[in-house]
Amino acid sequence: MKGGGVDRFRDDLEFDARMEHEGQKDQEITADEREGSHYDSIPTVPVEGEGDFDDEHLATGSKEPEKADHEQDAQMLVVPTSADPSTIQLLDTTSQTLTDFSTRVSSLDLTFARIRDDTHLTKHHTTLLRDQLKHAVDGLDVKIDVLEHTLTQKMDENIRHFATLETTMVRNYADSHQQRVDEMALVKSQLAAMVESLKEFGADKKGGRRIRNQLRILNQLDDKTLQGPAQCSETITGKPAWHRTMKTS
Repeated sequence: MKGGGVDRFRDDLEFDARMEHEGQKDQEITADEREGSHYDSIPTVPVEGEGDFDDEHLATGSKEPEKADHEQDAQMLVVPTSADPSTIQLLDTTSQTLTDFSTRVSSLDLTFARIRDDTHLTKHHTTLLRDQLKHAVDGLDVKIDVLEHTLTQKMDENIRHFATLETTMVRNYADSHQQRVDEMALVKSQLAAMVESLKEFGADKKGGRRIRNQLRILNQLDDKTLQGPAQCSETITGKPAWHRTMKTS
């Protein structure tokens, strides 16, 4: 019974040492995979007698003396349970770097999502603005066409009005000119008639004066019939008789 308990205890110690050693190898392999470009592998130092013991134990299955078993158990207990400090520092640095990378990647993911949302929103607003501008331009085209048509009609109407006004002004000027010519001819004829009337009036006035003079002379002759020939001659001619006598001589 005592030998069986020792064997079981020895087997348990060997299993624990082997599992701890394999765990250290797994940690070293994981560190190698994380570093990649820096380290290809971390060499492990085999414990003296471990491989021989395992091979012998597995190959033959025989039992060693109790003294040798205690020495090997002591050697297995001496196996270091902690890794190299540089490896631990490297693992800590790698873990911190991975944490930073993870944080940055998360931040980049959020930034990318925000940029994507902004891009979609901007594209949507751009599409709406383009549609609004298109409708506005179409409306402006229609308004420009209507305005052009209206201006064309107004220009045609103005041209017709100008032509009518020009014709009316020319006709009015011709009529006015002819009216002035007729009025001038009428005025000239009236002036000629007035001149003739004045001439006739002057002639009539002169003739009336002559008649009045003759009547006055006849009246004087009637008053002086008893006077002499000289007095009568003076009365008729209005000059003294001696004047006529001197002229005759």
